[in-house]
Parts: sequence; C-alpha cells; structure tokens
Amino acid sequence: MIKLYKLKYEDAKKILKNKIAKYLSQHKINRYYLIKYNDDNSFINSTYENDIKIGESYGKYKLYENENGTYIDIKYESVFESPHISSPFNKNNFFYVKLFDGYTIGPLYSTLLEENNMMLPVFYNNFNSNIGGIKILNFY
Repeated sequence: MIKLYKLKYEDAKKILKNKIAKYLSQHKINRYYLIKYNDDNSFINSTYENDIKIGESYGKYKLYENENGTYIDIKYESVFESPHISSPFNKNNFFYVKLFDGYTIGPLYSTLLEENNMMLPVFYNNFNSNIGGIKILNFY
C-alpha cells in the first residue's frame, strides 16, 4: 500500500518553483505535456508529440491552502487545441470553457517529500471535471 502525504503550502510552493511537471495525455500515447510554473504565478504548458514540441498553452495559477489541504486554481489565457474530442483542450469538449473560466485541482498529495528525488509524483483530483479518478503530475 502506498502512503500518501498531504502537501503543505510551503512544500507545494517549493515543488512548483524548482521542478517541471510532466503530464501524459489520456488520449494519445505519444503525446505529453511539460508544465513550468513561474514565480510570477504564470505557467507555460508545452505540448509534445513523439518528443517534438508541437504547441504551447499558457495562463495564471494561484496556490493556496485551507483546512482541507493545498490547491491550485488554474486559468488559461491561451490554449494549443487538441484534435481529440475527448481532450479538455478540444474546443468542442465540455471542459474547454472551464480552461478559460478557471478551475481548481487538489488537494495535493505525494508519496515522497524529499526534494533530491529525480521524480516526485503529485496526486490530485479535478473537482470541476466529470472525468473521475485521481490524476498524477510527475515533477522532475
């Protein structure tokens, strides 16, 4: 059984500042995203296919903590669209409008809190999506 630790605000802030997140596409096996969270609360989400950068999305984020844990509010300003109708990055997907309106992920959990690990998985739930289940961002 994997033991998960609820990330505190300071831990999450340090992870976002020092590492880049990799998120695997749920719709295309050879597509992935690298997300860089900047100190000015902006982020850049670069889309790769077959290890070639094919597009870029960007927006703003806000990290916050309450009694239930640490969360990230995300709001895109520009989106590199996906051709896959089931992708949130497809303009015909129900979730597409929420990318621009803003949505929240969290609370954030991890299995390891040691910063010197090569990879640090961060688990979260997206409450604004009807796509159930826990999601994973792998920070490198």
